[in-house]
Amino acid sequence: MPPGAGGVGAAAGVCRSQGVNSYPSWKINGKVYTGLQSLTALQGLSGFDPAVKFPEFVPPGAKPKPKPPPGGFQPPAVTERSSPEQIALATHLKESGAKFFGAYWCRYCNKQRQMFGAEALRQLPYIECDADGYEAAGDGRCNAITGYPTWEINGKLYGGYKTLGALAQLSGFQAKPLAPESGAGFEEVLKIEGLGGVVGKKDKDCTLSGGKEECEKQ
Repeated sequence: MPPGAGGVGAAAGVCRSQGVNSYPSWKINGKVYTGLQSLTALQGLSGFDPAVKFPEFVPPGAKPKPKPPPGGFQPPAVTERSSPEQIALATHLKESGAKFFGAYWCRYCNKQRQMFGAEALRQLPYIECDADGYEAAGDGRCNAITGYPTWEINGKLYGGYKTLGALAQLSGFQAKPLAPESGAGFEEVLKIEGLGGVVGKKDKDCTLSGGKEECEKQ
């Protein structure tokens, strides 16, 4: 029996024809969004009045959410030094208007940041989307973002962890070749493989100081 065929008033065929393959799924303005969506996310996706503020949903029996420190929770520190090529790419992304949407608890967001190194990180156009995160965006820029990490490049959204090579290609970055004595060139950095797609706070790729219990909170 097809999924959903045994429910009251089932319309499994209609669901499949609409591109629905998992539950819950929302179809808004012709696009399908899978997974649990907060009221705030639905507000942004549907264009509902942004002036309306919804309280955070707390499941029955859930433990109180820990209060963030002054300024918000910060993601793990990046200590590895950046190469000139990594700095150049990060600077190019910033100057071209690209945006890197993430959350302090997101494992792949952290890997993305680590890939650039400490110096290049200062140039990355990073936007913190979790309200409890350090310097979180409160102006609605994250409303249409449904998973992390997400990149916006040349006005288009790209979900998931990206290699430096992919970011260079998507943004039109051209690396300058290095002299042989200067060490590894950008072409060697491009060999780093991507590790995964967008993640939610309940996914296994959440990483927080509070461990699994904290990661499972919405």
